[in-house]
Amino acid sequence: MVQLTYDNINSLVTPYSKSWGFSVAAYGDMDALPLYQEVEVQDVRSMQTASIYGKWSKTRTSLGGVMKEQGYELGIEGYGYLAGGRFYPSVEASGNFGTLVPFDRNTSFWLRTAAGDHRDAFQYRTTLAMPGAAIDAIPAHSFAKATAELNLRPLRLNNFGALFCYPTWIQCSFFGTGLSVWNPNSSHKMYYSTGIQLTTELVFLNYLKTTLSIGYGHLFAPSGFDGGRRGNNEFMISLKLL
Repeated sequence: MVQLTYDNINSLVTPYSKSWGFSVAAYGDMDALPLYQEVEVQDVRSMQTASIYGKWSKTRTSLGGVMKEQGYELGIEGYGYLAGGRFYPSVEASGNFGTLVPFDRNTSFWLRTAAGDHRDAFQYRTTLAMPGAAIDAIPAHSFAKATAELNLRPLRLNNFGALFCYPTWIQCSFFGTGLSVWNPNSSHKMYYSTGIQLTTELVFLNYLKTTLSIGYGHLFAPSGFDGGRRGNNEFMISLKLL
């Protein structure tokens, strides 16, 4: 694989931030798709890709917060794949909007949306994630997705743990996701997912910080999904070193 990437990030005028970039890559001797390793390839052994993106955001965190609590994040990205003599274009757009909830300090509500044409510790926020469904289990030529997320006020921990390892805060997040998919010669389908995630920051030896997350999600699927099941459960544990 040979790849060339360029990124331009401008965050000097806070809280505004904007970035753009592009990437071109060539892959050879493939036995699986480079970005989706669980998908095997048989007839195509090489592929070329190109992409370009732009992102704009204005977010704020109030005193005592542990993550972005209000503002907006906008992004658009275009892809192009050349494989087997055929060109496959795609585009993906996303928009996230958050606000503080008035009844409790440091509690925020976010609406995260995404749409496209075939294409962090909080994996449920990513465009291609659908809690309760396996990777690439839901085929879609075009899709639209919206996630509502409620982040409760973090619980600060004092005098808890040992000198070499102690937690600093714990936060609980609730989320609900709706996914609408369209495929050629197929009916429109809707998928829904709900879940909860607990996240805590751990400090090792007074300097090394890490984030531990434990989550659960349940998928509500239409008939004919995954052997005829109408739902599926998924548990998640993540340890992210900072």
